[in-house]
Amino acid sequence: MLNVKKILLLLLLFFLPTQLGMFFFIPDSIVHGIPIDLLAPALYVTDILVLASVILNLFQDPGTIKKMLKRVQHDKIIVIAFLFIIGNVFFALSPIMGIYKLIKLMEMGTVFWIMKKSKIEINHVLIALLAMAALQLALGLAHVIAGNSIQGIFYLLGERSFSLSTPGIAKVSMQGLEILRAYATFPHPNALGGFYLLLYSFILFSPTLSSPRVLGEIQKNLFLIISTLLIIFSFSKVALMGYVLLTVVNVLRKTSTCTWCKLSGLVLPIALSGVFFMAQGDPETIDKRIWLATSSFMIIREHLLTGVGLGNYLIAQGTFPIPYSYHFLQPVHNIFLLLIAELGVPLCALMTYIFVKIVRPLWESPVFNAMLFVIIFTGMFDHYWLTIQQNMLLVPVVFGLLTNNTKTI
Repeated sequence: MLNVKKILLLLLLFFLPTQLGMFFFIPDSIVHGIPIDLLAPALYVTDILVLASVILNLFQDPGTIKKMLKRVQHDKIIVIAFLFIIGNVFFALSPIMGIYKLIKLMEMGTVFWIMKKSKIEINHVLIALLAMAALQLALGLAHVIAGNSIQGIFYLLGERSFSLSTPGIAKVSMQGLEILRAYATFPHPNALGGFYLLLYSFILFSPTLSSPRVLGEIQKNLFLIISTLLIIFSFSKVALMGYVLLTVVNVLRKTSTCTWCKLSGLVLPIALSGVFFMAQGDPETIDKRIWLATSSFMIIREHLLTGVGLGNYLIAQGTFPIPYSYHFLQPVHNIFLLLIAELGVPLCALMTYIFVKIVRPLWESPVFNAMLFVIIFTGMFDHYWLTIQQNMLLVPVVFGLLTNNTKTI
């Protein structure tokens, strides 16, 4: 039973960056006559793996749910928050989308619980992540070089069909050359960059992986190199800035007496990232983000106390006239504005209090601080931590593993 549980967890970690799933488009998924993926309930392969892990854990310990319910009943704050969330869903613009998003939040909590109580070795975790990262890098480089998706077997990992000529595709220009940004199996290169930046911070600041064994050290360094390349070829400027800041902090905090080692550790990542940072992307990106932020303020003002409902932001955003000649509908590129708009101020404040209470034992951990920085920094400029399957599940995975290994990390 224990071996089966470990295999399921390793499969979940391996398939975590993939997005193969089935979408169920409902009337509320259609905005301006166009089906929107983010408004369509979906069932992913990773969802099935999470469900299988839950069933196996409950089969092994049938009293788990009863124990958890007893704990929740004694915590009035959690009970109050749950009642607020039910009200938020009930009064949402689309209750169906609210229910779906609530299920996704419960799934994230379940993943955190599974990882927290798992007995999987951190080196096995690294191997699973490393194997898929290598595949993601190969696919991402193929996108950059070929200028289009590869499809074939990669369709089974969730790779979408696109090319440089696809409307709205993410691309950059360098020295007059148009380059497709690496998508790998993510819906957008920014989500790819943020995903591997969070893993980069987790691995880089984790002393557990600084094993005296040569193999463990090789695996760690190889993962850091691959994740660095994935961040670079995503051409995500926010991820690149986060990468440079984390690398510089890591170099400066080391007690090495080798001045040249420290200097090279600072100059190389900054110079390499600087070259790719100069690539020219969408010239309208700043205007779009400002327009989305302005719209979010208007939505928050109109739904200050109750919010528009979990998962309902795009429905509210769809009521605003689009100031572009093409269809443009995205969530506000700021997770804090997005949370306030969907939850309302009271519930958002309550959820923040609960989060701080849960993670308080981790405040002194360098790994925790590094990962929290990544989520806050990138979350100030994008929305994928709250909207994209891969990024949403990664958060409880790394924090669950951190909680599991608090004594050593």
